[in-house]
Amino acid sequence: MQQMRVAVACSGLGHVARGIESWAVENARHLAARGVEVTLFAAGDIPPISNYHFSVRVLRCWRRGKPRTIRLACRMPDFTWRLGLKSPYEIEQTTFWFSLWPELRRGPFDVLHVQDPLLAWWCRRFRRLRLVGCREVLGHGTNETPEFLRQFSWVHFLAPSHLQDAENKLGGKHPPAWRVIPNFVDVDMFRPPWSENEKGEIRRALGVPEDAFVVGSVGMVTAEIKRMDYLLREFGRFASGRTVGGQRPFLLIAGARAPDTPAMEAVAAALGKNVALVVTDVPRDRMPQLYRAIDLFVMTSSIEMMPVALLEAMASGCPAVVTDLPVLRWILGAQGETEGGVGGEAGLCLGMREGELSSAFDAITLEWMARCGARARGRAVEMFSAEKVIEQHLRLYEDALQAKTD
Repeated sequence: MQQMRVAVACSGLGHVARGIESWAVENARHLAARGVEVTLFAAGDIPPISNYHFSVRVLRCWRRGKPRTIRLACRMPDFTWRLGLKSPYEIEQTTFWFSLWPELRRGPFDVLHVQDPLLAWWCRRFRRLRLVGCREVLGHGTNETPEFLRQFSWVHFLAPSHLQDAENKLGGKHPPAWRVIPNFVDVDMFRPPWSENEKGEIRRALGVPEDAFVVGSVGMVTAEIKRMDYLLREFGRFASGRTVGGQRPFLLIAGARAPDTPAMEAVAAALGKNVALVVTDVPRDRMPQLYRAIDLFVMTSSIEMMPVALLEAMASGCPAVVTDLPVLRWILGAQGETEGGVGGEAGLCLGMREGELSSAFDAITLEWMARCGARARGRAVEMFSAEKVIEQHLRLYEDALQAKTD
């Protein structure tokens, strides 16, 4: 087969910080490293990426956070959800598509790989009308319904539980090409600190106490879904007068801003400058250093599809305490109940009820940290490294291109 020409597109890239945006950049970078001809389509300028060999094109769209987009979504009749025009995110994807479509025709491209569902939906419609030639591959990263997904031939689910749920709801009647391919992490970029000196230097640069036991969380700084308010409450309960291995606890939260981020910042400030710190909109190239400043990673979300942040923390050698969700159990290798939660190779899964996380903090020992941290790194390398996952992407592309029908 001749060299594949792959388009990776993301309507939020350049103005939104989520796992999907990170995935798009890293997918393009690692595909290019494998010799694939890749073009990355974004909706805004992105920081330069060292040693990358792929094209980046910036397209126009109505961004979801802009007042005019929000106003338009509020004014659209209910039936326009069928055209991708009923929510700001849908309007963003649809307007992005109509900038992307001429680029795909001009390319030409063999495959369009996305995690924005409406981009795949529009590509499928235009392909069936012979208005575009490439085949759409959708990564199921936005919690779309099985009924919506059933129309696509080439879908990769990010975890076994997501595929199983879809199969159960559809009675097993789905396209045979569906499979599980997870998100991935660059295990060379995200690694444990070489020494305590390196960790200390990073902490000084961040304004984090060098002699602290640092609990870290990465995600949008909001109470909705990410439950950062719960994390702050539970840490506040635990931190007063406690130590771990003789070190005072410190909470570091990093992520994108949301409307209620100021409220989260106020709670952190009330805990004290030597107790908690919230940093927002950290540049992507500084994230590996941030993880190396952390001793324990925590994720309190009520919903997750396949969090890249957890993979990055594991690759950085951080044990994790996460919400007891099927996908997070799988990522951590959790199998059996332990006192205080579900134990896994790389950490602990909790129900995240009131008082539960602070009790788990109380029970943490340095021995448990060392054991789970080493296993976390090993699991990230073995199951979620870019090398392993990109190979699965390439096999899916080949299957899509060789298929006679869809």
